[in-house]
Parts: sequence; structure tokens; C-alpha cells
Amino acid sequence: QVRGRGDAFYNARWEPRAESIVKDAKFDPLALTIREAHRRGIAVHAWLNTNLLANMDNLPTDPRHLYFTRPDLIAVPYKLARALYAVDPRDPQFRAQIVEYSKAARDHVEGLYMSPAAPETKEHVYSLWMDVLEHYDVDGINFDYVRYPAPDYDYSRVSLDRFRLWLLPQLAEAERTRFAAMESDPLMYADSFPAKYNDFRRTQVTELVERIYYGVKKRNPAVVVSADVFANAKDAYENRFQDWQGWLRAGFLDVAALMAYSTSTETFREQIRVAVEAGGRDRIWAGIGAYRQTSDSAVA
Repeated sequence: QVRGRGDAFYNARWEPRAESIVKDAKFDPLALTIREAHRRGIAVHAWLNTNLLANMDNLPTDPRHLYFTRPDLIAVPYKLARALYAVDPRDPQFRAQIVEYSKAARDHVEGLYMSPAAPETKEHVYSLWMDVLEHYDVDGINFDYVRYPAPDYDYSRVSLDRFRLWLLPQLAEAERTRFAAMESDPLMYADSFPAKYNDFRRTQVTELVERIYYGVKKRNPAVVVSADVFANAKDAYENRFQDWQGWLRAGFLDVAALMAYSTSTETFREQIRVAVEAGGRDRIWAGIGAYRQTSDSAVA
């Protein structure tokens, strides 16, 4: 893992060093791993958490962290959208409200996320990947958290504003005129066109995956691009806006690594079957949740 939560386990250009690494700048965990692994014939795939930005129970302290420098890029839950739309993200209360809400929603949210719809988010993540690729002899690079946290995120100002611009050309003139008279509600378009808002959110994630895939292949075609994805393809598509089946079919991924962590062998088998149908045997890695089942079940 070379990007955790907006921090780096390597000598990064664009993000602060992870606080758990010794402070000696000469110590580069990724460089050490590659050197020792390659000496033994082991391939190294750099794993980057994509949109996950911070642990809500252990918030960043480095002032260079995006949590502090770009709070406007933090994904906003639906219930706070109206209240925060006009709030200056630099106001500490902006972050505090999102953190408080997310703690209460920890049953379905792992932490604070970056807004996938923000152009600056896409540019930043792209720069991270290219930084790793251009400075380290990795054999592969792996997306994790390349999705939205849940359906009730992201309703940030940047996402709502960009959705409006994305949607308007698709509406008839009469509809545009009718909605223009009611634009005081920031959620008006998202509430009125929920299916299209879901399409919009799905498109934001796909655009990033596509751009990074081609960016990697242009620099080094031999590097394997993989993504850790929700094994339930329907859940991934409808609730995480992670269209990994579409990415495989379009050729935006070399490999999908299914988080098939079910304790049911039958469920596991079916999820892998569906994935192989979409991508082929050689493009699916089966992630086994050994940590939550017996050894016999993991072997099966």
C-alpha cells in the first residue's frame, strides 16, 4: 500500500509522508520493497487508495494534507448538502459537520472521501499514479476505493454544479426554462433526475479509470492496471457507482480483483462466475476473505 488516506508510503511529490513512517527522508519503503522483491523474483504492485481521503477517527494533522488544503474537495452527504452548499469550505465547521455525520454513518462509510466529480480530484489522483510510475520500477498499479462511499454521497457543491451543467444540454427547452425559475434549491436537479444523477456519478469514476489506464499504458505498456472491486456487481454498479464490468469490457482494466469476502462458498463461486463472464479467466483475481472464515472455508 503506497497511498493510504491522502498520505504516502513512498517519497511522493504531491502528498505528505505517512505519519507512521520513520522521519528519515532517506528511508523509502516502496524503493526498499521493490529492490528486495525484484532480487527474489517477486513482482510488486503499488496499491493506491483512490478516493478515500481520511480516517474520521484519526484525522490528519499535517497542514499539507488535502483535508486542510482542499476541504472543497471533500465528498458531502445528502443530508448536509443544503446546509453546506453556501458555506465556505475553509470554515472549520464545514469539515466538522461532515466528520460528525460520517461517524454516525460508519455502518456504510469507511471515512472521508474526495469528490469524484471534482476535476481537481481527478487531476490529483492522476498525478499520484504518474508520479509512482515515473519514479519506481513497479510491475503493476492497483486502484482501491475507486468508487463513491455510498449512494448518499457526493452532494458537494462542485458535484451538484457540474451535474447541472452536464444535464442541461440533455433537457428540452421548456424543461430548462421551468427549472431555471426554481434554481434556489441546490438539490433541485439531483432530486428531479435521480437516475441521471446516478449515471453522472458513475461517469465520474469511469472517466478517471479510463484516463489513468491509458496514461499508464502510454508510459509503460507492461505495467498491470488492476482494481479492487465490490464482488456483487449489481451493488457495485447501483450503490458505489463502480461499473467494473463495463471497465473490463471497454478495456480500461487489465484485471479486476474481486473483494469476494463472503463466508458462503456458493456466493463466492457465483460472484467469480459472473466476473469471468465479463472479463475472462485471465482478467479476474479472486479475493478471498480469509480473515472472516475458517481455514477450511478459505481453502474451499
